[in-house]
Amino acid sequence: MSPYPPGGNVKITRTEIVLILLITLTGMAARSVKLDNVAVEHFDEGVYSSNLLFPHDGFTYPDLHLYAPPLVPALIEWSIVLLGGQSAPLLPGVILGSLTVPLLWFVTRRWFGAAAGVAAACLLSLSDFHITLSRSALTDVPLVFFLLLAVWLIHEGVSRGRLGLAAAGGLATGLAWATKYNGWLPLAIAMSGTAGACLSQKLFQKPAAARGARNIDGNVCPSISGMITALCVATLTAAVIWIPVWNDLPHGYSEVSSNHSHYLVGPDGWLPSLIRHESIQRHCAGLATWLSGVLAAISAAFVLHAERSTWNPQQDESSPDPGSTWNSQSTRAAVMAATLSGAIVLSPLVMILVWSLVSFGSLILNRLREPGTDNTAGNPHGRCPDWFALWFCLAWLCGLLLSTPAYRAYPRLILPLQCVGAIGTGLSIVLLLTGQVLNSHSSHGMNSQKPALRFAWLVPVFVLCAWRGISTGAWGWQNRNEFAEIASRAAAAAAADCRGEASAVEGYDFVLYVYGEPGLLYHIPAVESPPFVRAVMDLTFTQPGSAHERTPTFVLAGPHALDSPQFQTQLAEAGAAMEEIDVFPYRASDFVLLDSCSPAGLEDRRAQLVRLYRVHFQSSAGRAGTRARGAEG
Repeated sequence: MSPYPPGGNVKITRTEIVLILLITLTGMAARSVKLDNVAVEHFDEGVYSSNLLFPHDGFTYPDLHLYAPPLVPALIEWSIVLLGGQSAPLLPGVILGSLTVPLLWFVTRRWFGAAAGVAAACLLSLSDFHITLSRSALTDVPLVFFLLLAVWLIHEGVSRGRLGLAAAGGLATGLAWATKYNGWLPLAIAMSGTAGACLSQKLFQKPAAARGARNIDGNVCPSISGMITALCVATLTAAVIWIPVWNDLPHGYSEVSSNHSHYLVGPDGWLPSLIRHESIQRHCAGLATWLSGVLAAISAAFVLHAERSTWNPQQDESSPDPGSTWNSQSTRAAVMAATLSGAIVLSPLVMILVWSLVSFGSLILNRLREPGTDNTAGNPHGRCPDWFALWFCLAWLCGLLLSTPAYRAYPRLILPLQCVGAIGTGLSIVLLLTGQVLNSHSSHGMNSQKPALRFAWLVPVFVLCAWRGISTGAWGWQNRNEFAEIASRAAAAAAADCRGEASAVEGYDFVLYVYGEPGLLYHIPAVESPPFVRAVMDLTFTQPGSAHERTPTFVLAGPHALDSPQFQTQLAEAGAAMEEIDVFPYRASDFVLLDSCSPAGLEDRRAQLVRLYRVHFQSSAGRAGTRARGAEG
């Protein structure tokens, strides 16, 4: 039996088809069920979803370019135009998040085999964290889809010398770049991965193999010039897609770069940022995450069995077709893998990093110990894990592990690392099943014991992980409707306060300014009898001479404004011009709060307020007279 998992050229089995269809459909259902319980709430969600409220500004939220490139806001805008409804801004995330599951299966299968493919897809399909981010109007889930597609296409172009695929990878990179400003990551991964693959092969390959122009995995190795050409084609294609976005930046990319620099934490903040990411991932892992690990191992075991490969070295080798029989040793291997992979619920970030580093690193080291040999010998499928893919994944994993904690620990930043971690963890599950990790053959002292005793330690691990998942519950489906409800109540309170008063804005009874809270702003036009609504970041319009001086005017301030010293200063300067007329309790969701606090501080920050103010452009006596005249009329 080969010491490596089966390669990606294995004929697909009926079992694999059924499993990936079930995994994909489960992922789609998890991301789309009960979307009426989710509304735009996050600050950035509100920014991306409110473009249509600014027709006089080119249908662009003020300073939108500082928050994200235009692709996802444009997709959200078209979703609202074509479909409408509260859930419309969530559709790009739901669709691309669901499509990432089968794409991850396909890419992992091509690189590391069918069993690893279904395991990786299962891990992502039922990840509480990925489900939650897919059910949002943020840019990160679409970024991961384009990132994965781009890395695979560029890999195919570089490792096989196919410039058309390299150009397609550049196109996908351009789309990732137009989704988020770090969308150039596929190029960095490809360049560093290619360099690692070539240098390691150059240093460790035997001369005979070098003259044969083959990789360590036995595949034909493209020339250095061919690989450089493919990388250049991908880079130039990505640049062509990105240049229009760059040209549309009003003050050049330097303004964007300067804005992003505020989120760097420096060397002293790297470890605290990583620790906070770990605690957030642990907090978010619930029942679905536990099931993702358990089902990933079971699915991989079924695929290995269906391939009729000698996947478990502990099976009875005297059997004429050991892979065709599911025996007791197979069951024990599957139980061990399911229990250990289910432990992802205890600390998802630690688990994916450890398992991925073990799988990628061990396969690379094993191959380097045998340079120049035919590593496909004994492999029933005739192919080992892709050499370039191993280095691409290692570059992806290590690069993001070093760079992600260098920024403020926004939870969503971990998604690209989670994606490659799912690939590595899926590969590790196959290594567990095939006895290449925790192989009991190495534990001769335990072999004399009864199997029940040898595997008894799995029971408390399984119970602990199941308890952790059940006690956390369905984190991926938390209700996030409060902003939509508050917007409706605030608009009703404002309408009641100015009932009977005249308005100088044709078609509207009053004007409502939303201060520093795009999530609230987005929901105002959806209320019954909506007001004339605008976003605002200062209160200078409260001074005499305002364009709305003859129209009832209100200000709605949410947590971002109320926590801002700038707003408090402006409120004090406005003085009697601002009268508080209503207060709305608001319980922020974990999804929003984890941007600014650790899981341990959630309950202390949970209870927040939204305040509604009436703007007085004249004295109290004058306002009372206006109301009296309106009532008489």
